[in-house]
Amino acid sequence: LSRRLFRSRNWVGHILGRPLADDPGTTFAYSNASSHLLSAIVADATGQSTLAFARAKLFGPLGIATDNALEPTIRHWPPTPAELATYERAPVAWPRDPQGYHFGFGGLRLPARDLAKFGYLYLNGGRWDGTQVVPADYVAASTRPQSEPGGPGDYGYQWWVTNETGPGSFRAQGYGGQLIQVIPDLDLVAVITSDYTQG
Repeated sequence: LSRRLFRSRNWVGHILGRPLADDPGTTFAYSNASSHLLSAIVADATGQSTLAFARAKLFGPLGIATDNALEPTIRHWPPTPAELATYERAPVAWPRDPQGYHFGFGGLRLPARDLAKFGYLYLNGGRWDGTQVVPADYVAASTRPQSEPGGPGDYGYQWWVTNETGPGSFRAQGYGGQLIQVIPDLDLVAVITSDYTQG
């Protein structure tokens, strides 16, 4: 994301006002801005915050406690040291943009055990404790290549798809080294949380 976006008072308007670099469907470029639009779309379509929707449809069924989540509004970037320290101490946090939309591109802070639940949900085709939480067809589509950017893997729907850890493997890869790796052939979910500033 650009510093211009972080200085904007209307992130969604800023994103939608940017010219396209290429014709849609012709090239791939990973876009945090596009992921942020997904959060705004979910909130506007459901009439509730992305966090509230996730509590009802995803976090609740998976037993992920978010009732005391820190939801700071980020009005400038980078955050002050005090703001950053408060965020880093919170066990659960999900920042909002100046319009109140939760970040769609990152910033969701959860314990590693809860991150593993997402991987386990997708490992099992969207089922959790015998309940279909995410439609199986969507899970299958999101974890197979939808775009081929080249390099170490392809891209599905918000998941990187790679064979480097085995056929059909996929991962969620976050800022600073956060990772949820799913390896279906081994019935394995691995989670890594790290702080890149610590080397």
